[in-house]
Amino acid sequence: MNAIVKLRLALLALVLAGPALAGGRLETLDITGAEPSPIAGHIVARVIGIQWDTRCVPIQYAMNTTRDPIPNPLGPPVITAAQARTAFQQSFDQWNDINTSFIESHITMTTGNTGTRGFDFVNELTFRTPPGFQAIASSPSVSLNEDATFVAGDDIDGDGDSDVAAGLSTCRDADGDGDIEFPPGFYEAGTILDNDVQFNVDPALGFRFTVAPSDIDPEIFSVDLQTVAVH
Repeated sequence: MNAIVKLRLALLALVLAGPALAGGRLETLDITGAEPSPIAGHIVARVIGIQWDTRCVPIQYAMNTTRDPIPNPLGPPVITAAQARTAFQQSFDQWNDINTSFIESHITMTTGNTGTRGFDFVNELTFRTPPGFQAIASSPSVSLNEDATFVAGDDIDGDGDSDVAAGLSTCRDADGDGDIEFPPGFYEAGTILDNDVQFNVDPALGFRFTVAPSDIDPEIFSVDLQTVAVH
């Protein structure tokens, strides 16, 4: 079977899965080798943690700037996209500054995506959510559930644009088109390929995000943006 077809099949279950909830390390199933199970029609899998490959750290996020100021379902807007971006980076820095932290994240790009987030090799921070979204925020990821070897030119997300670029040693926007290309090579099951964070400002189901202490109020649908982002 074509390696990219196999990879897409491996990703499918994760793309369709619901948003993960907080509480511990996120996990997926490693089906590398597709070893037959004693149960007919099943294969053996093992539970593994998902994580970024070291070649993709620092992680590069893109701020969606298509909503500015940020909508407020409870009244007039109270923050701009620039203020939201600052709050997001400050939330990243609370994790970046931990001496023993493996992770490091920075907002390095912007995106003009007028739709909702998706698997596109853009780690997007957005205030656009799908219809019916009721959470304050969520952070869906797409990760490998089997070992894979990426080759230069591979189009992993099927959008017609290469997601793997020759000559890279780290993940970055090699061709300047706004998404991240991966270096060729071997990647273990559990490797994160794409992570987005979406914040709910839906007129009927959304929240009023604030960044200034003076904007804090007792309204249950009014929340501090940086606190939510750190979580």
